[in-house]
Amino acid sequence: PLLKAVKAYNEKLETINSKPNEKRLMAQMQKYRETIAEKVLDKTLGNRLGRIVESTITKLENKINEEAMTKKTAEDQWKRSALEQTVDYFEDEGVRQDFMRQALSQFCSGDVAKITNTTATVGFETDAFGTQYKSNFDRAREEFLNEQRQKGTLSPVFMDESERRNRAKSSSDKAAEYDSRISEWSSGRNSVNAPTPSFS
Repeated sequence: PLLKAVKAYNEKLETINSKPNEKRLMAQMQKYRETIAEKVLDKTLGNRLGRIVESTITKLENKINEEAMTKKTAEDQWKRSALEQTVDYFEDEGVRQDFMRQALSQFCSGDVAKITNTTATVGFETDAFGTQYKSNFDRAREEFLNEQRQKGTLSPVFMDESERRNRAKSSSDKAAEYDSRISEWSSGRNSVNAPTPSFS
């Protein structure tokens, strides 16, 4: 029995000697594990950044399309309004008589009408319709813009440079909004030590 016990003990020692040194193996693998972790982190951050950039581009494209549609809709509305008002203006009897008087004054030279046997037509030049239409269009545009300004809902696409400057946030306001959004986001997650970017 003693020989059996010694034999079993020797087998155990041989097994221990044949096993690799786990500490040394772990130390050798540490650098490899750090490299793998860095690569995974880079890939994860790259993917996240790619998704953020793609999302930002999509939002910007949607905003551009929305502003273009807003502008086109408003301009179509001004054109319809200007055309209706111009047609209504020329439906007036007094305006028609003035128009005919102007046409006849171009048709006649002194008290003599320019009548010939030829089939050539007499040219009549007037910008009455164009002038009236432009005036009505400008009025419709100004009414729309003033109404939107009073409501405080004027789209940036219609703003002039000074209005855009006045509406823009200062650097301190941007930094404050950035900090509030970061703290709001991190309240439900791990706390974030994000450096505040320069908003100047």
